[in-house]
Amino acid sequence: MAATLLSACAGVPRSGPLTADVLEEAKGGAEGPLTFALIATDGAVVQRLRTSQPRADLSALASGPAVYGRRLRTGDQVRVMLFEATGGGLFGAGPDAGAGVRELPVQTVSSAGTLRIPYGGDVRVRGLSPEAAARRIEAALRGQAIEPQAVVSLIEQPSASVTVLGDAVASGGRIPLAGTGERVLDMVAAAGGLTKPIHESALRLTRSDQSSRVGFGHLLENPAQNVPVHPRDVISVEHAPRHFSILGAVTENAKVTFDQSEVTLDEALGLARGIVDTQADPTGVFVVRYEPAGLASQLPGIPRELIARSAGQPVPVVYQLDFSRPSGLLLAKRFPIRHRDTIFVANSEYNSAEKILRLVALALQPIATGAVVGNLAVN
Repeated sequence: MAATLLSACAGVPRSGPLTADVLEEAKGGAEGPLTFALIATDGAVVQRLRTSQPRADLSALASGPAVYGRRLRTGDQVRVMLFEATGGGLFGAGPDAGAGVRELPVQTVSSAGTLRIPYGGDVRVRGLSPEAAARRIEAALRGQAIEPQAVVSLIEQPSASVTVLGDAVASGGRIPLAGTGERVLDMVAAAGGLTKPIHESALRLTRSDQSSRVGFGHLLENPAQNVPVHPRDVISVEHAPRHFSILGAVTENAKVTFDQSEVTLDEALGLARGIVDTQADPTGVFVVRYEPAGLASQLPGIPRELIARSAGQPVPVVYQLDFSRPSGLLLAKRFPIRHRDTIFVANSEYNSAEKILRLVALALQPIATGAVVGNLAVN
């Protein structure tokens, strides 16, 4: 009878594979190629995970110094004032009129990076500070005007701005740079700051054809991530709450959001209201995730063939913890849970057998009830 019940367990509805099913499939073999790596989690594995947590960062866009001072760029609007030492020159009203002065109409730096200067021609100023541009204009007029001097004033500089947008920032828009070496957090502050909790926000920095994204909590905890901004950068501040899924023999199968900078496995189970001890197999607590190939190659027990087959893509890994042992509970207090992890708690095989017994009892109940009614009628 017991053997019949246990063999029937495979057909009983359940929330996922039994521990034995996971162990069997992890072997691969005749039924097909190995599809995931199963790791029996110990202290060394947990330590490796804690010291090698992959994090998105802005390091790819941190090259180059902060941009100090203003530089003229295509599209900037400038005013040029020209002076001569005495009258009677190019810009004077007459020989007795004193020093000559000419204010040129406001100009836009051309696509070629030049300004049009009377008697000086097209003077290239792109990339120069206003002071350096003035010196170049003076050089272009030397020999034409009498001791020429120039003053270049920047009127509007749409090119020296950063665009800030997103659903987690108070006031997006184009923010002009002051030329003091601003960084990404300066720009977020200038846009009114965050409207969402720090650990539910992420920042994406786009520069030309490069783009990098970082969680806002990680950005605040690591000053090196607060990289200098460059003109025409785009900063997107997004509402990006982190979550994990929990399935199996737990109080409630759900997607759970978390706002802490770090959540461990025991805390994650607590957020999900815990394991159902009358149903769960304590030896079958699994964490399912895709690990970067670089980290997977450092973990024990991952077959090289699986890493090679991933061709540099993330490797599917299943971590097993044994909650029937005190060491398993201690490991859970240090095991880091990441965004989009799946925690699965396997059902006990005895729980499946109990379901069979319940079904048998329900099936026999009408018969028993009919027998009682028959006895009453006879009596």
